Amino acid sequence: MASTGSAPNANAAAEFWEYFQQQKSQIQSLDASAAWDQLRALDQSLREAMIFLPTYDQKQLSQDLEALRQLLMTRKQPRFRFKSTKSKASAPAIATTEPSSDPLPSQSNQNVIANRSFEHIVAQPDVNCQLSDLENCLIDLRLITEQTQLNCHRIRNSVIVCGKVAGSATIRDSCNCIVVLDVAQLRFEGCSRICTFVSSASDPVIERSDNMRFASFPQNLACSGMSLYPVSHVQDFSWLRRQHSPNWSLIDNPDIFQPLWQMLHANEIALDCVLQFIDKC
Repeated sequence: MASTGSAPNANAAAEFWEYFQQQKSQIQSLDASAAWDQLRALDQSLREAMIFLPTYDQKQLSQDLEALRQLLMTRKQPRFRFKSTKSKASAPAIATTEPSSDPLPSQSNQNVIANRSFEHIVAQPDVNCQLSDLENCLIDLRLITEQTQLNCHRIRNSVIVCGKVAGSATIRDSCNCIVVLDVAQLRFEGCSRICTFVSSASDPVIERSDNMRFASFPQNLACSGMSLYPVSHVQDFSWLRRQHSPNWSLIDNPDIFQPLWQMLHANEIALDCVLQFIDKC
């Protein structure tokens, strides 16, 4: 732990460091649902403590918090309550809040969608997708009702619409996109000019990204019974100053996207009309 320039700040930083370590140990021993709740509370406490923490401590504790998130993601995942739009004989229509021990999907059970342009792509049900090298596309993943993770690489000038992702979604090296998803954890790396409409159990994370804009998940695309988490804060791991990161902002006029949500809701989709909304980002 680094020392600060004044005695009051040094005392406050030392006390918070000890508090953080205690909370970190406690979170690791909790069940999944309680651990995520306490992790969010610790995240908020860390943001409030940035005013007196030295730069080294800010960076170290932020990294510890992210490592703790990754730990929770790799063990049992909390499933958030939602009603499935399609019933299946092998699964109940309503998911429970009990943690799931299902492993994250491997490459062998992923449907890789890659190297396509100017297409309206609709993913097959019950197949996890990995997206790569797509340009000027509408990628509709809403038929996948039990997706456990989503990985996207080099997506440009495209719209991605996704339903529930029980685990994490990572989008890398992408630009000029609209992303709509309900996810436990969302991360962007090396991205630019993306409008994201998200419901997330934890704050979205950006790294080496700029011109990122965020708003809450559209109500008229939500499934019946879906628990929505409004977005209000984003963590920028490339910005460690106390001031607000210039790399992200909230969308102040999300209503301008209503015609897009109406098209998607009604499945009356013209690709050129959908892609025009990217210019509004």
